[in-house]
Amino acid sequence: MALQLHSLIFAFMENLSTLIINLNEEIAGFSSDEDNADEIFRIKYLGSNGLVKSLMSKMREVPADNRKEVGKELNELKLLAEHKLDTLKKSAVNKQPTTKK
Repeated sequence: MALQLHSLIFAFMENLSTLIINLNEEIAGFSSDEDNADEIFRIKYLGSNGLVKSLMSKMREVPADNRKEVGKELNELKLLAEHKLDTLKKSAVNKQPTTKK
């Protein structure tokens, strides 16, 4: 029974780790030609139903021994997403046509 529980925990942690890695790559590689790429990104990754928040909600399922490590990884993921959003916002501002007076 204990071995089975250990196997389930290990599988959960492996799955969570894979999700974090994949999401890191997806965020880093995100690009869009849409005028509102920053808003599309914000909703998909950082919104209340976004992918980062969804992963953050899994923290309560992480065993206590692993929470510090997983929490650090999730915080780094969130910071990456916030940095990418800032970059997209700056890019959107630079794309706006300037009006001459």
